[in-house]
Amino acid sequence: MCGTLGVSLDLGRLVRQVAYNCEVADARHAGEASLCIYLMRMRERYRARHGLDFPDEPDRAALGAWIREREAHWDTLEDADYRALDVDGQSLDPFDASAVNGRLEAAGLVYSAGFGLGGAAQFFLGELEGRHEQDGASVRVAGREYAQDLSVTPALSQGSSVYLRREAIRRLVWEKTLEARWHPGQTPMRRALDATGFEHDAGQAVGTLAHAVGELLLRHELGEVAAGQVLGDARWAGLVQNTLGGGAEPWLRAARDNLADALKTLPFVLAQAQPVYLHLYFALLGPVRRTLQPALIAAYQTWLETGAREALGDAASASLAHWQSVTHAVLDGAHEPAALRGLIEARTL
Repeated sequence: MCGTLGVSLDLGRLVRQVAYNCEVADARHAGEASLCIYLMRMRERYRARHGLDFPDEPDRAALGAWIREREAHWDTLEDADYRALDVDGQSLDPFDASAVNGRLEAAGLVYSAGFGLGGAAQFFLGELEGRHEQDGASVRVAGREYAQDLSVTPALSQGSSVYLRREAIRRLVWEKTLEARWHPGQTPMRRALDATGFEHDAGQAVGTLAHAVGELLLRHELGEVAAGQVLGDARWAGLVQNTLGGGAEPWLRAARDNLADALKTLPFVLAQAQPVYLHLYFALLGPVRRTLQPALIAAYQTWLETGAREALGDAASASLAHWQSVTHAVLDGAHEPAALRGLIEARTL
């Protein structure tokens, strides 16, 4: 990792630069997650840093000491700024992923930078496993990762670029697996685990689930690209910017996510014969998105009870026109940020 790629690209130096910005992002935003999510993320970061496989349990004392060390380090970065990246002698804005990738792609690397919930900065650097064009988007697939922030977004889109992160997807699957095993009763994730034989061969099941989740996330991000064309990325981004950190932000994001799924993800899911795709789709839905789609949740329950997909097909068909209407109502009205949540919450599917 400390050697060179291409003519003058020093990978070790680049990794340190990106890792520094990841640490600054963590120092600013890691504490914004709930305690449960924070501890889970730290546990998984420790696992990744120390080369532990997913079933391996970290030593509790070592994990606790490592968390305290990381938190002490973050205290020194409270007032730090993100640093430019020096790539082949050129200083690049760390948030200009397009420019950075233009320099890195020939060396077999992929980089991304953006902002998540609440405006939290997100970065990662990894090996470029593959690139292809799909549905008008440029899709980059990352394999081994060299640097990442604690939030670990497994897939994202920026303009017409889509990024899939294989390692992060696998971590997401394992986190969902832990959640399912902690909670009694049948949940969508528990059903997905059962459908892939997790109790008999956990390693193979996680691989199967990671592949399926990757397919779902790819379609969602392709849906995000399509939604941007429908809504206008600049207009929507400006609206989200005005609500960062407020009560309306999760609802705005959920409405667009639902539109993206109506455009690409749901048609893909319903076309699959394997039930694991349906279980995983509902396992990945966050609480706000579930609240906004009671008809879709009810249709999933009907399918579980009867095996009939008609209600799912009807709800999926209705969702496209519905979420187009909701998102356009959000854009076209002169709404105060505080009123946006009520507007969206009142228009469930």
